[in-house]
Amino acid sequence: MTLYAILGDIHANEEAFKAVIKDAVKRGATKFLSVGDLVGYCARPRECIALAREIGLEGVLGNHDDIVGNQPEMKDVHPAAKVSLEWTQIQVSDEDRSYLRNLSRVKLMPGFSLVHSSLYNPKKWYYTVQENDAFWNHFTRLIGLNSKTILAKTKICFAGHSHVPGVFRMAEPHPDRESDVASLKLSEECEITLEEGYWFMVNTGSVGQPRDQDRRSCYITFDDVTRTVRFHRVEYEIEKTQFQIIAAGLPPQLAVRLFYGK
Repeated sequence: MTLYAILGDIHANEEAFKAVIKDAVKRGATKFLSVGDLVGYCARPRECIALAREIGLEGVLGNHDDIVGNQPEMKDVHPAAKVSLEWTQIQVSDEDRSYLRNLSRVKLMPGFSLVHSSLYNPKKWYYTVQENDAFWNHFTRLIGLNSKTILAKTKICFAGHSHVPGVFRMAEPHPDRESDVASLKLSEECEITLEEGYWFMVNTGSVGQPRDQDRRSCYITFDDVTRTVRFHRVEYEIEKTQFQIIAAGLPPQLAVRLFYGK
């Protein structure tokens, strides 16, 4: 049995990252995974990359990681995010850029997979918030809509990008019926068993910039034997992260939004 701590959207928030690691170790997690975006928004990119290396974090490429590591043209990027990314590109070392650049877009683990946005097209950075999003952005990659051909190697996928925790479930494909997608209701510190006979997309929520009106960091632990996912919320020193953002000359709104969890 392995108890995984799966983190997403850390976004250079060192204080949140440290608090989550401490909490996960206390809960017995022995392996750390990431669904992407170590950098962007907050002011500690180098420190978060170093911390990821220190704990042996294995993960995938997020859109902010891609921009800093591979330096593609920034299209359709929010102005505040663009400022933070331009600043981050200056702050990180060549070694840091290489670390980000070498992250894969999809990572296969025993019995599950990791992706930042969606399996349908990991390069497009689709947001998955509603059931319809999950169907078109994720589950259509798992099955051929007409032939019902199975395309995925795992029935469980962990993702991020929206910064909103969630669990989407679709029944096993069957030629005589349509497979509807359901969004499972979450409660604070909830526990969900990923039942056999279904396909799952689990959004881990965000460590460094939650957007579900709860300012505490969010991450999950996953027991690969019982197939149990637990969502955890962790307090951290938000004011310290806010001060770091302002002191770095980054847009103040990036600091303010942390307080409101949006």
